[in-house]
Amino acid sequence: MTIQAYQTLFESSIAFGMRKSLQSEQRTAEMHIKIEKLEEENYKLEIEIEHLSSDILDLLEKEKEAKAKGEEIHQGQCEEFVNRNQEILNQMKQVLEDLHPR
Repeated sequence: MTIQAYQTLFESSIAFGMRKSLQSEQRTAEMHIKIEKLEEENYKLEIEIEHLSSDILDLLEKEKEAKAKGEEIHQGQCEEFVNRNQEILNQMKQVLEDLHPR
């Protein structure tokens, strides 16, 4: 090969290296932009998780309170039914005693 051929090969190699270097820098810049966008999206999702977790805790607390209130109401109704049944039973016994004295 002649010196001119080596010179051309050298220049071509330098141009190739420069292109690859520029492409690498461009990819690096694109990756930094992509990383920033993903970090921002991650931050927004973390905030959304916090809000949803808070909502879930609120709903669980409300459900617990509603359940306790429902159980209290149910217990009160059961006591009313027991008392009312006892009254009716006593009245029936009284009526039967009045009809058939011993």
